[in-house]
Amino acid sequence: MSLQQAEPGTTARKSKPTVFRGDIQGLRAIAVGVVVIYHFWPKALPGGFIGVDVFFVISGFLITTHLLKRPPQNIRDVAQFWMRRVKRLLPASFLVILAGLLGVWLLAPITLWQDWGFQAIAATFYFQNWYLSTSKVDYLAEADAPSPFQHFWSLSVEEQFYLIWPILIGALLFAALRFGWKRRNAALLGMGTIFALSLGFSIYATATDAGAAYFSTFTRAWEFAAGALVAALGQRAYAAKKDLTSLAGAWIGLAALIFSALAFAGEMPFPGYIALVPVLGTALILLSHSTHRYSPGILLENRVMRFLGDNSYAIYLWHWPILILAPYTVAEFGVAAQIGALVLTVLLSVLTQKLVEVRFRKFIEVSKLLTAPRFLLAGSATLALAAGSFYAMSGNIMEESKDVTASIKRVNAQVGADCFGSNGLSDSCVEAKGIPEGYKQLAPAPIVAKEDKPALQD
Repeated sequence: MSLQQAEPGTTARKSKPTVFRGDIQGLRAIAVGVVVIYHFWPKALPGGFIGVDVFFVISGFLITTHLLKRPPQNIRDVAQFWMRRVKRLLPASFLVILAGLLGVWLLAPITLWQDWGFQAIAATFYFQNWYLSTSKVDYLAEADAPSPFQHFWSLSVEEQFYLIWPILIGALLFAALRFGWKRRNAALLGMGTIFALSLGFSIYATATDAGAAYFSTFTRAWEFAAGALVAALGQRAYAAKKDLTSLAGAWIGLAALIFSALAFAGEMPFPGYIALVPVLGTALILLSHSTHRYSPGILLENRVMRFLGDNSYAIYLWHWPILILAPYTVAEFGVAAQIGALVLTVLLSVLTQKLVEVRFRKFIEVSKLLTAPRFLLAGSATLALAAGSFYAMSGNIMEESKDVTASIKRVNAQVGADCFGSNGLSDSCVEAKGIPEGYKQLAPAPIVAKEDKPALQD
Protein backbone atom coordinates (compact mmCIF):
# COMPACT_ATOMS: atom_id res chain seq x y z
CA MET A 1 0.00 0.00 0.00
CA SER A 2 0.99 3.62 -0.10
CA LEU A 3 2.84 3.31 3.17
CA GLN A 4 6.26 3.97 1.71
CA GLN A 5 8.01 7.28 2.18
CA ALA A 6 7.94 10.01 -0.45
CA GLU A 7 9.95 9.04 -3.52
CA PRO A 8 13.43 10.59 -3.54
CA GLY A 9 14.83 12.04 -6.72
CA THR A 10 16.59 9.28 -8.62
CA THR A 11 16.74 10.56 -12.18
CA ALA A 12 19.18 12.87 -13.85
CA ARG A 13 16.55 15.57 -14.35
CA LYS A 14 16.74 18.25 -11.68
CA SER A 15 13.68 19.10 -9.61
CA LYS A 16 12.83 20.66 -6.33
CA PRO A 17 13.52 18.38 -3.35
CA THR A 18 10.53 16.59 -1.89
CA VAL A 19 9.14 18.40 1.14
CA PHE A 20 8.45 16.13 4.10
CA ARG A 21 4.84 16.32 5.21
CA GLY A 22 4.19 15.24 8.75
CA ASP A 23 0.44 15.26 8.18
CA ILE A 24 0.82 12.48 5.60
CA GLN A 25 2.65 10.35 8.15
CA GLY A 26 -0.23 11.04 10.52
CA LEU A 27 -2.72 9.97 7.86
CA ARG A 28 -0.78 6.76 7.36
CA ALA A 29 -0.88 6.17 11.10
CA ILE A 30 -4.65 6.71 11.19
CA ALA A 31 -5.15 4.45 8.19
CA VAL A 32 -3.16 1.50 9.50
CA GLY A 33 -4.43 2.04 13.05
CA VAL A 34 -8.11 1.86 12.16
CA VAL A 35 -7.54 -1.16 9.90
CA VAL A 36 -5.71 -3.08 12.63
CA ILE A 37 -8.27 -2.21 15.31
CA TYR A 38 -11.08 -3.21 12.95
CA HIS A 39 -9.47 -6.57 12.26
CA PHE A 40 -8.65 -7.34 15.89
CA TRP A 41 -11.78 -5.85 17.48
CA PRO A 42 -14.36 -5.15 14.75
CA LYS A 43 -17.09 -4.12 17.18
CA ALA A 44 -14.87 -1.41 18.64
CA LEU A 45 -14.35 0.30 15.28
CA PRO A 46 -16.93 -1.04 12.78
CA GLY A 47 -15.82 1.25 9.95
CA GLY A 48 -12.09 0.69 10.32
CA PHE A 49 -11.90 -0.81 6.84
CA ILE A 50 -11.88 2.74 5.45
CA GLY A 51 -8.19 2.89 6.30
CA VAL A 52 -7.54 1.17 2.96
CA ASP A 53 -9.29 4.02 1.15
CA VAL A 54 -7.09 6.53 2.96
CA PHE A 55 -4.01 4.66 1.74
CA PHE A 56 -5.27 4.70 -1.84
CA VAL A 57 -5.77 8.47 -1.83
CA ILE A 58 -2.32 9.07 -0.32
CA SER A 59 -0.76 6.81 -2.93
CA GLY A 60 -2.49 8.62 -5.77
CA PHE A 61 -1.25 11.95 -4.44
CA LEU A 62 2.37 10.95 -3.81
CA ILE A 63 2.95 8.97 -6.97
CA THR A 64 1.27 11.52 -9.22
CA THR A 65 3.27 14.31 -7.59
CA HIS A 66 6.46 12.37 -8.27
CA LEU A 67 5.53 11.54 -11.87
CA LEU A 68 4.50 15.09 -12.71
CA LYS A 69 7.84 16.37 -11.39
CA ARG A 70 9.81 13.65 -13.19
CA PRO A 71 7.56 12.52 -16.05
CA PRO A 72 8.62 9.33 -17.86
CA GLN A 73 9.81 10.13 -21.36
CA ASN A 74 10.41 6.64 -22.67
CA ILE A 75 9.99 2.98 -21.77
CA ARG A 76 13.30 3.01 -19.90
CA ASP A 77 11.99 5.67 -17.52
CA VAL A 78 8.85 3.61 -16.95
CA ALA A 79 10.93 0.49 -16.27
CA GLN A 80 13.09 2.39 -13.79
CA PHE A 81 9.97 3.58 -12.00
CA TRP A 82 8.73 0.00 -11.71
CA MET A 83 12.08 -1.23 -10.40
CA ARG A 84 12.07 1.47 -7.70
CA ARG A 85 8.72 0.12 -6.58
CA VAL A 86 10.18 -3.40 -6.57
CA LYS A 87 13.07 -2.35 -4.32
CA ARG A 88 10.81 -0.38 -2.01
CA LEU A 89 7.85 -2.71 -1.57
CA LEU A 90 8.60 -6.29 -2.54
CA PRO A 91 11.33 -7.29 -0.06
CA ALA A 92 9.01 -6.83 2.92
CA SER A 93 5.99 -8.36 1.20
CA PHE A 94 7.98 -11.39 0.02
CA LEU A 95 9.27 -11.89 3.57
CA VAL A 96 5.76 -11.85 5.03
CA ILE A 97 4.43 -14.25 2.37
CA LEU A 98 7.29 -16.66 3.08
CA ALA A 99 6.71 -16.42 6.83
CA GLY A 100 2.99 -16.93 6.25
CA LEU A 101 3.65 -20.10 4.27
CA LEU A 102 5.87 -21.40 7.07
CA GLY A 103 3.10 -20.66 9.56
CA VAL A 104 0.54 -22.47 7.40
CA TRP A 105 2.79 -25.52 7.21
CA LEU A 106 3.42 -25.62 10.97
CA LEU A 107 0.01 -24.58 12.29
CA ALA A 108 -2.86 -24.82 9.81
CA PRO A 109 -4.80 -28.02 9.03
CA ILE A 110 -4.14 -29.60 5.68
CA THR A 111 -7.74 -28.94 4.66
CA LEU A 112 -6.72 -25.29 4.15
CA TRP A 113 -3.45 -25.83 2.34
CA GLN A 114 -4.76 -25.89 -1.22
CA ASP A 115 -6.77 -22.66 -1.05
CA TRP A 116 -4.18 -20.86 1.07
CA GLY A 117 -1.36 -22.04 -1.18
CA PHE A 118 -3.10 -20.59 -4.20
CA GLN A 119 -3.78 -17.34 -2.35
CA ALA A 120 -0.08 -17.10 -1.53
CA ILE A 121 0.62 -17.34 -5.27
CA ALA A 122 -2.02 -14.67 -5.91
CA ALA A 123 -0.37 -12.45 -3.30
CA THR A 124 3.08 -12.99 -4.80
CA PHE A 125 1.98 -11.93 -8.26
CA TYR A 126 -0.48 -9.29 -7.03
CA PHE A 127 -3.75 -10.59 -8.43
CA GLN A 128 -5.22 -11.41 -5.02
CA ASN A 129 -8.00 -8.86 -5.42
CA TRP A 130 -9.22 -10.52 -8.63
CA TYR A 131 -9.09 -13.96 -7.02
CA LEU A 132 -11.26 -12.76 -4.14
CA SER A 133 -13.54 -10.86 -6.48
CA THR A 134 -14.28 -13.98 -8.53
CA SER A 135 -14.28 -16.68 -5.85
CA LYS A 136 -14.83 -15.35 -2.35
CA VAL A 137 -18.15 -13.73 -3.18
CA ASP A 138 -19.56 -17.13 -4.09
CA TYR A 139 -22.15 -18.30 -1.56
CA LEU A 140 -20.42 -21.60 -0.91
CA ALA A 141 -17.14 -19.76 -0.31
CA GLU A 142 -18.62 -17.79 2.57
CA ALA A 143 -17.69 -20.58 4.97
CA ASP A 144 -14.04 -20.60 3.88
CA ALA A 145 -11.62 -19.50 6.55
CA PRO A 146 -9.83 -16.22 5.70
CA SER A 147 -6.28 -16.89 4.59
CA PRO A 148 -3.13 -15.26 5.99
CA PHE A 149 -2.68 -13.65 2.57
CA GLN A 150 -6.15 -12.20 2.09
CA HIS A 151 -5.10 -8.65 3.00
CA PHE A 152 -2.88 -8.59 -0.07
CA TRP A 153 -5.96 -7.69 -2.09
CA SER A 154 -5.40 -3.99 -1.38
CA LEU A 155 -1.69 -4.26 -2.12
CA SER A 156 -2.61 -5.95 -5.41
CA VAL A 157 -4.87 -3.04 -6.34
CA GLU A 158 -2.06 -0.66 -5.53
CA GLU A 159 0.56 -2.55 -7.53
CA GLN A 160 -1.78 -2.57 -10.53
CA PHE A 161 -2.06 1.19 -10.09
CA TYR A 162 1.75 1.50 -10.09
CA LEU A 163 1.89 -0.59 -13.25
CA ILE A 164 -0.47 1.62 -15.26
CA TRP A 165 -0.03 5.10 -13.77
CA PRO A 166 3.40 6.07 -15.17
CA ILE A 167 2.26 5.04 -18.66
CA LEU A 168 -0.89 7.11 -18.28
CA ILE A 169 0.95 10.16 -16.97
CA GLY A 170 3.50 9.87 -19.77
CA ALA A 171 0.72 9.65 -22.37
CA LEU A 172 -1.09 12.69 -20.94
CA LEU A 173 2.02 14.84 -20.93
CA PHE A 174 2.96 13.68 -24.42
CA ALA A 175 -0.52 14.69 -25.60
CA ALA A 176 -0.10 18.08 -23.92
CA LEU A 177 3.20 18.62 -25.76
CA ARG A 178 1.80 17.36 -29.05
CA PHE A 179 -1.30 19.56 -29.04
CA GLY A 180 0.09 22.55 -27.21
CA TRP A 181 -1.95 22.10 -24.02
CA LYS A 182 -0.81 23.17 -20.59
CA ARG A 183 0.55 20.16 -18.69
CA ARG A 184 -1.54 21.01 -15.66
CA ASN A 185 -4.75 21.09 -17.69
CA ALA A 186 -3.93 17.80 -19.41
CA ALA A 187 -3.27 16.13 -16.06
CA LEU A 188 -6.45 17.52 -14.53
CA LEU A 189 -8.50 16.38 -17.52
CA GLY A 190 -7.04 12.88 -17.42
CA MET A 191 -7.35 12.46 -13.66
CA GLY A 192 -10.84 13.97 -13.65
CA THR A 193 -12.01 11.61 -16.38
CA ILE A 194 -10.73 8.57 -14.48
CA PHE A 195 -12.29 9.85 -11.28
CA ALA A 196 -15.72 10.32 -12.89
CA LEU A 197 -15.77 7.06 -14.85
CA SER A 198 -14.47 4.90 -12.02
CA LEU A 199 -16.76 6.48 -9.42
CA GLY A 200 -19.76 5.98 -11.68
CA PHE A 201 -18.85 2.34 -12.23
CA SER A 202 -18.17 1.90 -8.51
CA ILE A 203 -21.64 3.15 -7.63
CA TYR A 204 -23.22 0.87 -10.24
CA ALA A 205 -21.15 -2.23 -9.42
CA THR A 206 -21.58 -1.82 -5.66
CA ALA A 207 -25.35 -1.65 -6.09
CA THR A 208 -25.48 -4.74 -8.31
CA ASP A 209 -22.71 -6.97 -6.92
CA ALA A 210 -21.18 -5.45 -3.79
CA GLY A 211 -18.98 -8.46 -3.01
CA ALA A 212 -17.14 -8.39 -6.33
CA ALA A 213 -17.08 -4.59 -6.45
CA TYR A 214 -15.27 -4.35 -3.13
CA PHE A 215 -12.10 -5.96 -4.52
CA SER A 216 -12.17 -4.62 -8.08
CA THR A 217 -9.43 -2.34 -9.33
CA PHE A 218 -11.95 -0.53 -11.52
CA THR A 219 -14.19 0.40 -8.59
CA ARG A 220 -11.18 1.70 -6.65
CA ALA A 221 -9.34 3.66 -9.36
CA TRP A 222 -11.25 6.85 -8.55
CA GLU A 223 -9.81 6.81 -5.02
CA PHE A 224 -6.28 7.01 -6.45
CA ALA A 225 -7.53 9.64 -8.90
CA ALA A 226 -8.84 11.75 -6.01
CA GLY A 227 -5.31 12.04 -4.63
CA ALA A 228 -3.97 12.50 -8.15
CA LEU A 229 -6.29 15.44 -8.72
CA VAL A 230 -4.85 17.17 -5.67
CA ALA A 231 -1.37 16.59 -7.09
CA ALA A 232 -2.41 17.82 -10.53
CA LEU A 233 -3.68 21.09 -9.07
CA GLY A 234 -0.04 21.95 -8.47
CA GLN A 235 2.26 22.70 -5.58
CA ARG A 236 0.73 26.14 -5.04
CA ALA A 237 -2.62 24.53 -4.34
CA TYR A 238 -1.38 21.99 -1.78
CA ALA A 239 1.46 24.08 -0.29
CA ALA A 240 1.60 24.65 3.46
CA LYS A 241 -0.89 27.34 4.51
CA LYS A 242 -1.80 29.10 7.75
CA ASP A 243 -5.07 30.70 6.67
CA LEU A 244 -8.45 29.94 8.24
CA THR A 245 -9.81 28.29 5.09
CA SER A 246 -7.12 25.61 5.11
CA LEU A 247 -7.56 25.23 8.87
CA ALA A 248 -11.27 24.55 8.41
CA GLY A 249 -10.59 22.21 5.50
CA ALA A 250 -8.12 20.12 7.47
CA TRP A 251 -10.49 19.71 10.43
CA ILE A 252 -13.45 18.89 8.17
CA GLY A 253 -11.34 16.24 6.42
CA LEU A 254 -10.24 14.70 9.71
CA ALA A 255 -13.83 14.74 11.01
CA ALA A 256 -14.89 12.85 7.87
CA LEU A 257 -12.35 10.11 8.61
CA ILE A 258 -13.36 9.82 12.26
CA PHE A 259 -17.04 9.72 11.33
CA SER A 260 -16.42 7.02 8.72
CA ALA A 261 -14.44 4.81 11.10
CA LEU A 262 -17.08 5.07 13.83
CA ALA A 263 -20.33 5.13 11.83
CA PHE A 264 -19.67 2.85 8.87
CA ALA A 265 -20.16 -0.91 9.15
CA GLY A 266 -19.10 -3.94 7.16
CA GLU A 267 -22.70 -4.66 6.20
CA MET A 268 -22.90 -1.42 4.19
CA PRO A 269 -22.49 -1.69 0.40
CA PHE A 270 -18.96 -0.44 -0.21
CA PRO A 271 -17.16 1.32 -1.85
CA GLY A 272 -19.78 3.07 -4.01
CA TYR A 273 -20.87 6.59 -3.14
CA ILE A 274 -20.41 5.92 0.59
CA ALA A 275 -16.63 5.85 0.11
CA LEU A 276 -16.79 9.50 -0.94
CA VAL A 277 -16.76 10.46 2.74
CA PRO A 278 -13.32 9.06 3.69
CA VAL A 279 -11.85 9.61 0.22
CA LEU A 280 -12.78 13.28 -0.04
CA GLY A 281 -11.90 13.75 3.63
CA THR A 282 -8.36 12.50 2.96
CA ALA A 283 -8.06 14.56 -0.22
CA LEU A 284 -9.20 17.66 1.69
CA ILE A 285 -6.49 17.20 4.31
CA LEU A 286 -3.86 16.79 1.58
CA LEU A 287 -5.09 19.86 -0.26
CA SER A 288 -5.47 22.03 2.86
CA HIS A 289 -1.98 21.23 4.23
CA SER A 290 -2.76 23.43 7.17
CA THR A 291 0.11 24.58 9.38
CA HIS A 292 -2.08 26.88 11.47
CA ARG A 293 -1.31 26.73 15.20
CA TYR A 294 -4.76 25.16 15.77
CA SER A 295 -4.56 22.73 12.85
CA PRO A 296 -4.90 18.94 13.31
CA GLY A 297 -1.12 18.82 13.26
CA ILE A 298 -1.11 18.36 17.02
CA LEU A 299 -2.90 15.04 16.40
CA LEU A 300 -1.22 14.01 13.16
CA GLU A 301 2.40 14.96 13.70
CA ASN A 302 3.35 13.84 17.20
CA ARG A 303 5.94 11.13 17.91
CA VAL A 304 3.45 8.30 18.26
CA MET A 305 1.83 9.06 14.92
CA ARG A 306 5.25 9.47 13.29
CA PHE A 307 6.28 6.06 14.62
CA LEU A 308 3.11 4.41 13.34
CA GLY A 309 3.41 6.20 10.02
CA ASP A 310 7.04 5.15 9.55
CA ASN A 311 6.19 1.52 10.25
CA SER A 312 2.72 1.47 8.71
CA TYR A 313 3.59 -0.63 5.67
CA ALA A 314 5.19 -3.36 7.77
CA ILE A 315 2.39 -3.21 10.36
CA TYR A 316 -0.18 -3.73 7.63
CA LEU A 317 1.78 -6.65 6.20
CA TRP A 318 2.32 -8.48 9.49
CA HIS A 319 -0.88 -7.90 11.45
CA TRP A 320 -3.18 -10.06 9.34
CA PRO A 321 -1.18 -13.33 9.07
CA ILE A 322 -0.43 -13.11 12.80
CA LEU A 323 -4.11 -12.57 13.54
CA ILE A 324 -5.12 -15.55 11.37
CA LEU A 325 -2.46 -18.02 12.54
CA ALA A 326 -2.18 -17.09 16.22
CA PRO A 327 -5.47 -18.79 17.23
CA TYR A 328 -3.94 -22.13 16.16
CA THR A 329 -1.31 -21.75 18.89
CA VAL A 330 -3.57 -21.13 21.91
CA ALA A 331 -6.62 -22.81 23.40
CA GLU A 332 -8.55 -19.53 23.53
CA PHE A 333 -7.70 -16.44 21.53
CA GLY A 334 -8.94 -13.97 24.14
CA VAL A 335 -7.97 -10.40 24.91
CA ALA A 336 -4.60 -11.33 26.41
CA ALA A 337 -3.67 -13.41 23.36
CA GLN A 338 -4.89 -10.65 21.04
CA ILE A 339 -2.75 -8.05 22.79
CA GLY A 340 0.20 -10.43 22.58
CA ALA A 341 -0.40 -10.83 18.84
CA LEU A 342 -0.55 -7.06 18.49
CA VAL A 343 2.75 -6.62 20.36
CA LEU A 344 4.34 -9.26 18.14
CA THR A 345 3.03 -7.39 15.11
CA VAL A 346 4.70 -4.17 16.21
CA LEU A 347 8.00 -5.86 17.04
CA LEU A 348 8.20 -7.67 13.71
CA SER A 349 7.17 -4.50 11.91
CA VAL A 350 9.95 -2.42 13.46
CA LEU A 351 12.53 -5.08 12.58
CA THR A 352 11.17 -5.37 9.05
CA GLN A 353 11.17 -1.62 8.53
CA LYS A 354 14.76 -1.20 9.69
CA LEU A 355 16.35 -4.37 8.32
CA VAL A 356 14.32 -5.03 5.18
CA GLU A 357 12.60 -1.86 4.01
CA VAL A 358 15.70 0.26 4.61
CA ARG A 359 18.89 -1.82 4.79
CA PHE A 360 18.01 -4.58 2.34
CA ARG A 361 16.65 -2.03 -0.13
CA LYS A 362 19.92 -0.10 0.03
CA PHE A 363 21.79 -3.38 -0.49
CA ILE A 364 19.83 -4.05 -3.69
CA GLU A 365 20.52 -0.52 -4.89
CA VAL A 366 24.31 -0.97 -4.69
CA SER A 367 24.60 -4.69 -5.39
CA LYS A 368 25.87 -5.72 -8.80
CA LEU A 369 24.74 -9.32 -8.29
CA LEU A 370 21.27 -8.96 -6.74
CA THR A 371 19.74 -6.24 -8.88
CA ALA A 372 16.06 -5.33 -8.64
CA PRO A 373 15.02 -7.40 -11.71
CA ARG A 374 16.95 -10.42 -10.45
CA PHE A 375 15.45 -10.08 -6.98
CA LEU A 376 11.99 -9.85 -8.53
CA LEU A 377 12.50 -13.01 -10.58
CA ALA A 378 14.24 -15.02 -7.85
CA GLY A 379 11.83 -14.01 -5.11
CA SER A 380 8.72 -14.62 -7.20
CA ALA A 381 9.99 -18.01 -8.36
CA THR A 382 10.87 -19.10 -4.82
CA LEU A 383 7.50 -18.13 -3.40
CA ALA A 384 5.62 -19.62 -6.34
CA LEU A 385 7.47 -22.90 -5.86
CA ALA A 386 6.80 -22.98 -2.11
CA ALA A 387 3.14 -22.02 -2.42
CA GLY A 388 2.67 -24.31 -5.40
CA SER A 389 3.95 -27.23 -3.32
CA PHE A 390 1.16 -26.66 -0.79
CA TYR A 391 -1.39 -26.47 -3.56
CA ALA A 392 -0.14 -29.57 -5.37
CA MET A 393 0.29 -31.65 -2.21
CA SER A 394 -3.19 -31.01 -0.89
CA GLY A 395 -4.62 -31.48 -4.38
CA ASN A 396 -3.00 -34.90 -4.70
CA ILE A 397 -4.28 -35.95 -1.29
CA MET A 398 -7.77 -34.84 -2.22
CA GLU A 399 -7.76 -36.76 -5.48
CA GLU A 400 -6.47 -39.92 -3.79
CA SER A 401 -9.04 -39.65 -1.02
CA LYS A 402 -12.03 -39.18 -3.31
CA ASP A 403 -11.94 -42.93 -3.94
CA VAL A 404 -13.65 -43.87 -0.68
CA THR A 405 -13.30 -47.64 -1.29
CA ALA A 406 -9.55 -47.30 -1.76
CA SER A 407 -9.35 -45.07 1.34
CA ILE A 408 -11.14 -47.67 3.46
CA LYS A 409 -8.83 -50.43 2.27
CA ARG A 410 -5.77 -48.28 2.96
CA VAL A 411 -6.87 -47.36 6.50
CA ASN A 412 -7.92 -50.94 7.21
CA ALA A 413 -4.47 -52.11 6.17
CA GLN A 414 -2.82 -49.50 8.37
CA VAL A 415 -4.73 -50.03 11.60
CA GLY A 416 -6.12 -53.53 11.24
CA ALA A 417 -9.73 -54.71 11.36
CA ASP A 418 -9.74 -54.71 15.17
CA CYS A 419 -9.09 -50.96 15.24
CA PHE A 420 -11.16 -49.95 12.23
CA GLY A 421 -14.19 -47.66 12.49
CA SER A 422 -15.65 -47.13 15.94
CA ASN A 423 -13.26 -49.72 17.37
CA GLY A 424 -10.48 -47.23 16.81
CA LEU A 425 -11.78 -45.13 19.70
CA SER A 426 -10.69 -47.67 22.29
CA ASP A 427 -7.73 -46.72 24.48
CA SER A 428 -5.74 -49.74 23.34
CA CYS A 429 -6.01 -48.74 19.69
CA VAL A 430 -5.17 -45.09 20.40
CA GLU A 431 -2.04 -46.04 22.31
CA ALA A 432 -0.96 -48.83 20.00
CA LYS A 433 -1.79 -47.35 16.64
CA GLY A 434 -1.79 -43.61 17.28
CA ILE A 435 -5.01 -43.36 15.31
CA PRO A 436 -5.72 -39.66 15.97
CA GLU A 437 -2.44 -38.75 14.26
CA GLY A 438 -2.07 -38.50 10.52
CA TYR A 439 -4.64 -37.76 7.86
CA LYS A 440 -4.09 -41.13 6.13
CA GLN A 441 -5.75 -42.92 9.03
CA LEU A 442 -9.11 -41.36 8.22
CA ALA A 443 -11.31 -42.54 5.37
CA PRO A 444 -11.97 -40.42 3.48
CA ALA A 445 -9.36 -37.80 4.44
CA PRO A 446 -10.80 -34.63 6.06
CA ILE A 447 -9.64 -32.54 3.11
CA VAL A 448 -12.37 -34.13 0.98
CA ALA A 449 -15.05 -32.53 3.17
CA LYS A 450 -14.65 -29.27 1.22
CA GLU A 451 -15.78 -31.07 -1.92
CA ASP A 452 -18.52 -33.11 -0.24
CA LYS A 453 -21.60 -30.99 -0.97
CA PRO A 454 -25.26 -31.92 -1.40
CA ALA A 455 -26.47 -32.34 -4.96
CA LEU A 456 -28.64 -29.22 -4.66
CA GLN A 457 -25.49 -27.11 -4.25
CA ASP A 458 -23.65 -28.49 -7.26
